[in-house]
Amino acid sequence: MNKFLRFMCAGIPAFLVAFGLNYLLVTQLAAPKPLAYALALIVQLGINFFICRYFVFVVHPTFNAVKSFIVFFNGVAFFRLLDWGLYVLLTSHFHFPFWAVQLFNIAFFSLLRFEFSRGLFERKP
Repeated sequence: MNKFLRFMCAGIPAFLVAFGLNYLLVTQLAAPKPLAYALALIVQLGINFFICRYFVFVVHPTFNAVKSFIVFFNGVAFFRLLDWGLYVLLTSHFHFPFWAVQLFNIAFFSLLRFEFSRGLFERKP
């Protein structure tokens, strides 16, 4: 299976958790949308690290998981910050439905996150 397709399929569990968490926080707990989405993104990021490292990419056995997680977290956090900013802009200022913006952002930022992740996990030691 193509790695990008595996990357997208492997992201489904993290997406489902993040989407459910965002929905719960916004609709049931009346959390502010920006805070709810930020928390959902952090949870999703942690899940995605383990899925990418162990199921999507071929990782050299000498790579330190902790160091890889720190680099992954910081790199993906940058993309997620852009993701969050676009979410806030579109939901707060243009009043798009939160779920529609979340779906759009997943599609929009997936390719960038894939290329970053591939470069991190499959680099030569």
